[in-house]
Amino acid sequence: MTSRWVNYRELKEAVSLEQVLDHYGLLANMTRRGDSLEGACPIHGGHSPRQFRVSLGKNAYHCFSCDAGGNVLDFVAAMEDVEIRPAALLLVDWFKLQRTAVTKRPPKNSLAPAGSAKRRKAPARGAHR
Repeated sequence: MTSRWVNYRELKEAVSLEQVLDHYGLLANMTRRGDSLEGACPIHGGHSPRQFRVSLGKNAYHCFSCDAGGNVLDFVAAMEDVEIRPAALLLVDWFKLQRTAVTKRPPKNSLAPAGSAKRRKAPARGAHR
């Protein structure tokens, strides 16, 4: 079985909460107020029209009733009752992101910035300079 590595950062940049709300058919029930959306919380099935907020600029959400909050991955995970990785794979499939967000696992040393030198050792605990 081939494992798909998911670049969460790239995925969060590629998919907005607005797109995900539209995918679930929830966008029509939201009220736009400047750079945010408000509505009833779809996670706990709330009814108050101002309890759930989405910041479009931050691509984050928060419910003031059930205290759910987070980014696009957290939202899909909560809606589908799954962990973050399956939520990420759902987003990849829904929005056809295979080429950008899903790749083979990068080499371990690819996480270090190019040309970075070895890290200096931290001083021993209690050591004074």
